[in-house]
Amino acid sequence: MGVPEWPQRHAIPRTREIYLILYAFCLLQALGPKSPPPPSTFREINDSVVARFNRGDYKAIYQAGDDIYKGLNSEGELVGGLESSKNNVGNIVSSELIEDLGKVEHFRWTGEKGVMKFELWLEGPAIRRYKFNTFIRQPGWTVRASAPTTA
Repeated sequence: MGVPEWPQRHAIPRTREIYLILYAFCLLQALGPKSPPPPSTFREINDSVVARFNRGDYKAIYQAGDDIYKGLNSEGELVGGLESSKNNVGNIVSSELIEDLGKVEHFRWTGEKGVMKFELWLEGPAIRRYKFNTFIRQPGWTVRASAPTTA
């Protein structure tokens, strides 16, 4: 009587199953959701964009975006929009973080003549998206009273 073959036949598939499970786990860890960059990374990029904005170096702001950003946005569109914003708000004299959403942070830029909002999206160290918005209440604008409501 010999040793039964059943345990030996199934030893190799079990080992292969374990390796496949470990491989899948490692792959999911590598490709899974990444933690957002630290706030200091956002602040450094914000400060760099402010400096470039104040110098009028809008092409450098565009070039800092990743390939996905560049595929969705034209350089001319960004440059034209930033030139217009610069005419409205002047040089930026201060910036502050106003909202932290993890991979997205919103900054309030206070300029010589007005205020604007800068939205920065990061994916790891890459700049995924910029948004510049001057459509926020500017200093000196009057606030209209709302119409009275009836009960």
